[in-house]
Amino acid sequence: MKIASTAVQNLVRDAETKVYYARVRCNGRLFIRLLDTKVFTTAKLSLPDKLKEIRDSVPDEERIEGGLERDATFEDAAKAYTNEINRSTTLQPASRDARLRPLATLRRTWPELFNMEIRRIQPVSITNYIADFERGRCC
Repeated sequence: MKIASTAVQNLVRDAETKVYYARVRCNGRLFIRLLDTKVFTTAKLSLPDKLKEIRDSVPDEERIEGGLERDATFEDAAKAYTNEINRSTTLQPASRDARLRPLATLRRTWPELFNMEIRRIQPVSITNYIADFERGRCC
């Protein structure tokens, strides 16, 4: 199957058969589902329903594309990131360690950060932390 993109996001067409498909990435996996039509307008209208069907088929505990909840803490984000890194099949053990090392440093040098809601973290707090870290004040 040779896929040709269209002007509509998540809508693609088989270049040979001219049949339309819904294509969406959910939880890091690519899903392509047949829309059973060769008519662009029909495909465009049925696309939202097919995308909803695909997204609903992914189990809740695996779904991460919608992001974290509004009141998520930095700890929640760190756990999601750690799970994603550990689940990756393309990373070597040394690469995993290198990607998780900054979290360990943050946990050691700024433990209060992990209890804060992400939306409450201010840029000035991050700037102050970096300045203190570079001066060796927070270790």
